[in-house]
Amino acid sequence: MICFALLLVPWIQDPDRSSPEKTVQAFVEFGDSLAPENLFIMLLKQVDEMQRFARTEEFHKKKAKEFEDLSEWLEQSKPISSKFEIVGRVDGKDGRVTVDSVKRVRKAKIDPQTRKKAGEEDQTLPYRHVVRKVGEVWMVEEVYEPCPLCGGAGTCRGCQGTGTAHARECFSCQGKKACSSCHGGKLRKRELVKEGGLELVEPDGEMTFSKDLSTAKASAQTLLDLSIRGALEWSALLKTFVERVLVPFRLFVVPETVKKFEERFAAEKVEGKERFRKNRPRLESVEERDGQAYVVIVTVGNWGRFIRSSDDKGEHRTRYVLKQVETRWFLDAEHHPCWGCRETPGKCRSCKGTGKVGEQDCTGCKGSKQCSQCKGEGWRPR
Repeated sequence: MICFALLLVPWIQDPDRSSPEKTVQAFVEFGDSLAPENLFIMLLKQVDEMQRFARTEEFHKKKAKEFEDLSEWLEQSKPISSKFEIVGRVDGKDGRVTVDSVKRVRKAKIDPQTRKKAGEEDQTLPYRHVVRKVGEVWMVEEVYEPCPLCGGAGTCRGCQGTGTAHARECFSCQGKKACSSCHGGKLRKRELVKEGGLELVEPDGEMTFSKDLSTAKASAQTLLDLSIRGALEWSALLKTFVERVLVPFRLFVVPETVKKFEERFAAEKVEGKERFRKNRPRLESVEERDGQAYVVIVTVGNWGRFIRSSDDKGEHRTRYVLKQVETRWFLDAEHHPCWGCRETPGKCRSCKGTGKVGEQDCTGCKGSKQCSQCKGEGWRPR
């Protein structure tokens, strides 16, 4: 699978960097060709196949449908057409050149409820690149992309740039009409070198993983091992992807930024070994009742996550429901902590599990004391 990942990064040899415009054009084309969503789909498929042996047939069909729906949504999210156009250039006194450009994109409109196509829309997305000459070629020093909050429109999304919403001053922009993130500038600087984010995990040596499903406890250990295997596969693919990206990155980006990128990537690999030792998932509990087993596994930060937050250092719990089929225990469902009672698991948030608010029965739980969303379980289906 890692060999296939190499194909996701196009091989670029000596792009035309003879002018600021040509460098920007080639750099944007390279960025568009990366298609990281393909890496994401490939990884999900690989992890899905890895876990297949440990699932019930019903749960496998459910996960397969989720994967199919996600793949379809990602495919529909791709631009139907895209045209890049340079619209301006400003030559600075320090030798730097600012190149402004736009992408005229036609995309499918996706219904947020059904995740299905509901028409098409045209967007004009602004970009800015600051370049300077290094030797005989022009190289990229700074990149500015459409503001992620307003999509490059510059106007407040809450009120659509009117300054009012629901017959009163817009809460998001306080009546200023401009986007609260870019303040009407339409652009946000893209950090070419970020602290963290990759969060690779690197084992110290060879590892063996359990496939034992003979008892609930044995299956729990197997699920724990699958969590570790999934994170290792993700790290291996991500590392290979970044190593391949570095080759053309050096052709387009100024040397000092490339050096910072290489230093950060090298540090990530070292930190990955420390992260593997300190933050490995742990088995918190295994409970058998009513013909099922409930396994709680704790992960730290972004361990094993495919969609990540750079500032997440907290613990996260997932409950796995096991079902006995003949002599083996298979994964039949996944639960996450209920948001309705996160602070007091299983208890009503309104009355803190007392059943009363003042002298009257709690209207949230109607006196049952239990969270109305999870019915006192503290968990909801994923």
